[in-house]
This record gives sequence, structure tokens and C-alpha cells, in this order.
Amino acid sequence: MTDVFISYAHEDTQFVDQLADALNENGIRPWRDKVDIAAGANWEQTVDRALAEADVLLLVISPASMRSGPVKHEWSTFLKSGKPIVPILWVDTALPKALEKLIYLHFDNQPFADAFPVLLSELHGKGIRAYQPATPAASAQKPKSEGTGFANRLTLIGLLVAVLSVAATIAQPFIADWLSTEPSVTATSTAQPTTASQASLQQTVSPAATLVSLTAGSSSATLILGGENNLTLLFNSESDVTNITVGSPTGVTFPIASSFAVFQAGSNRAAAGTCLHFYRENTNGALPRQCIVESTFEVSLTAADVFWYDDARNRAIDLTVKQSDLVIKVCTTAQPRCDLQW
Repeated sequence: MTDVFISYAHEDTQFVDQLADALNENGIRPWRDKVDIAAGANWEQTVDRALAEADVLLLVISPASMRSGPVKHEWSTFLKSGKPIVPILWVDTALPKALEKLIYLHFDNQPFADAFPVLLSELHGKGIRAYQPATPAASAQKPKSEGTGFANRLTLIGLLVAVLSVAATIAQPFIADWLSTEPSVTATSTAQPTTASQASLQQTVSPAATLVSLTAGSSSATLILGGENNLTLLFNSESDVTNITVGSPTGVTFPIASSFAVFQAGSNRAAAGTCLHFYRENTNGALPRQCIVESTFEVSLTAADVFWYDDARNRAIDLTVKQSDLVIKVCTTAQPRCDLQW
């Protein structure tokens, strides 16, 4: 379900990333073409479907967006449907007549931190709320008579006793055989604590001695820039992260294998669907939609260690991904999603 659709020109991606991060931090997951259109999907059909499902359109206004044909298609579609448009004035520019009568939210002449609460209030006024787990309504539960409930409980207890009796009969010889077998003596080692997320990844790879070598070019991932607070490496196939580094022009380089404790067990393999997530400390670490918690491994960085964003200039930084000394790709700030293959 798409509640909020962001219509924007890709020249304004940096501002839109900041806007999307702020919405996510407040429990509202906006739809954006660069993030929510899967590889191989039909672009126009996917956009039109999202427009049809959305309740509100956030229109980021700038000279670039007012020149954009796709942006015009998006706000024109919403105007025809009669659904609300919330125009966000990012950079002042001339407007088409169809948009002149709309009331704008000014992000052009005040700090983002001052303008965003007004937008949030506007969305709440239009019925957009933070996502919460659905709970069954009490009124939907039909009352049961006392007699019927007691009879059902007796039936369930009887079935349970019967099942346990059969299971005990079947298991008895196996238990006896196991108890009569002396335990084998093996070398002992000190167990290291393993988090639930580390255990999940370790179950997806074989021990180092039995791993089949990956051919060159078979490892692939997508580097996803999530604004000033988040950077995620999403693996599209089983991949070898040995000697893979992500670095900035300032000379700060992060080796992937040694940055995440999950790889320190000996295997430098990441399963398809694994997400490695860098996030700025004291933020909520918003994940891309493609990542699930069970396959995500995170590293929190101080503001001084955040290598993908220049706080002084308030802009993202180009990143270089290498395998040893070989450059895999230079990911520019114009690409919030950067596809990698090695």
C-alpha cells in the first residue's frame, strides 16, 4: 500500500533523500521511483500503479521538476483524480497555471528542521499516520457460550493426550538407544557469543573448507545512499567480500569483511538478500525497504566517522568501491543506488 508518493526531479535527489529519511523516522514510508522500482520492472506501469494506490502526492517544486515530463504526468494524474497534492517549494521557480492556486509549504527560506513539522502536521491532517501492527478489533470477535467453550476445551485436551501418548510410544526405542550410547570425546573450544542476526547469516554459508569458489563477475550488490544518516550494501547474489572496501575522496576507507563482526568467524561470504548497514549513531538507522531485519547486520558510526556525507557542506560524497587495488566502481551522489559487480 502506497500512502505518500514523492514526485520530484532527479536533480533534487539530495533534498528528497533528506525528506524521505525524515518521513521514515516518523513512521511514514514514502514511495520514490529510485528506491521502489525493482530491477526489470516496467517503469511507467509501476509508477502509474503507485499513483493509483497513493493517498497524497508530495510535489517537490524546483526549476528542474517544473521542466520534467514525468513529474508533470504525476501531478496531472493526481489533479484529475481529485486526490490531495501537497506542494513543497524547494527552489522558487515559475509555475504552470494548474498549480498556482495550491497552498505551498516553504522549504526554500527556512531550515529543514523548522519546515518539516509543518509538513508532518499537514500529512496527519490528511489522514496519513505512522504504520502500526494491525490488531483485530474487539467487536469482530463473536461471544461464545460458556457451555460451548467448556466442551471445546475438553475435546482439545483429549486430542492432546492422545497425540502425546502416540509420540511417547514411537520415541521410546530411540531414547533408549541414545541413552545407552557413550558420548564421543572431541576437542573443546571456548564458545563465542553469537547474535541472532549473525547466526542467521552463518546458516546460509558452508564452512570455509567446503565453500565452492565463486567465479569472477558472479558477486553483485547495490550500494544504497539513505541521506546523511544511512548507507546500505544490499547483496543481490551470494558474494565474496574479501578485500572489498568502500572509501571516500578524503581517504577514509572501510574494509567490509573486518567492519562487520559476522564475517570474523572465518567466512567472507554474504548470502543473497544480506544487507550491511552503516548508520549514524543516535539515529534510528532507517533501512531500505528491500532489507529485512533477519538478514541485516549493522555498524553504528560517530559523526566524525560518517564517510558518505559531508556535514560541513551538507551534501553526500562520491564513494569508491574497490577489490584490493582494483576499482569496481565510483558511485556518485547523482546515483542514490549504485549497482556493483565483481
